[in-house]
This record gives sequence, structure tokens and C-alpha cells, in this order.
Amino acid sequence: MPITALETERLLLLPLTWEAAKALVPLANNENVSRWTARLPYPYTEADAKAWFESITDEDFAWTLMVRGDASPIGTIGFRCKAPDTGDLGYWLGEPYWRKGFVSEAARAVADYGFNHLGFTRVRAGCNPDNAATKRIFEKLKMTYVETIDEFLPARGRSEPTAYFEVERSTWR
Repeated sequence: MPITALETERLLLLPLTWEAAKALVPLANNENVSRWTARLPYPYTEADAKAWFESITDEDFAWTLMVRGDASPIGTIGFRCKAPDTGDLGYWLGEPYWRKGFVSEAARAVADYGFNHLGFTRVRAGCNPDNAATKRIFEKLKMTYVETIDEFLPARGRSEPTAYFEVERSTWR
């Protein structure tokens, strides 16, 4: 199913294109961004962007985050679909855009799209157990803690603990 553009009060979420992925390289090439993600290595190059972009399958959904009225992408958000009824939410945001509520706003729109248009019964997300900012975002989405597991993180080349949270359709909103 092709994804549609989503709009929030302050953001425009557009289906990810190669041009957008390439334009995001300068924001992704940041050690502070990379340390909180599972998939963004540091340093981050155009070759890394190409490999990531090509890894997105027809079952996955990815949007470019943009502030309304600004043509520059500020990050990405989307779902990897590991089970037919579950969207595994993932995102990253360029450091200049942190602490402005953009991810919470985008994640609400994306989760709503997953429940209402993709038929998800559950939205899941994982984070570094020390990532307090992401845990606050999950709380705003009414996600609850499920488990912590050691998971291979491609950006690190090793396994590390990942704390998982989820929200069911029945408790959404």
C-alpha cells in the first residue's frame, strides 16, 4: 500500500525519497544523533544513506519530517512491519530540532495512520534504556513498557540492551 503525505499542526510528513535521504546526510552525520539510534552509524555518509534507503521494503513505511513552510528535511519517522498487525515505530531527528515536540507530534500522526489505515492492532518501539527523552515520547503515546532484550544494533556492530514499549489499538487515544 503506498503511503500518503501526513500533515500536523507544524509538520509535513512526506513519503521518503532518495533525494530526501541524501539531503539528510549532514544531520545524520552527528555523533549525538547516532548514539541514540540502532541504525545510524557515525560517521554517516551518503553510502550509508543509500544502504538504508535500499533496505526499506514494500512492507515498510517511511516519511521525511519537514517543518511546514521550510523545504529542508529535519529527520525521518516510520514503521518496519515485522508482523502483519504490528508497526515497529522508528525515528531520528537532527539535533537542531530536538526538544521542540516535533517527534511527539509526528509520532502521534504516524501511529494514528498505522491504526486507522494500515490495520495495526499494536504499535511497538524500542530505545536505549538510558534514553529519557524517547521514553517521554512513548509515554505521550500511551505506550507501556514491555521488556528489555539484548539486540544487535547495526550502527554499533554489537548487541546492546533495547527497552521495548507498545500501545494497543484499544488504548490508543
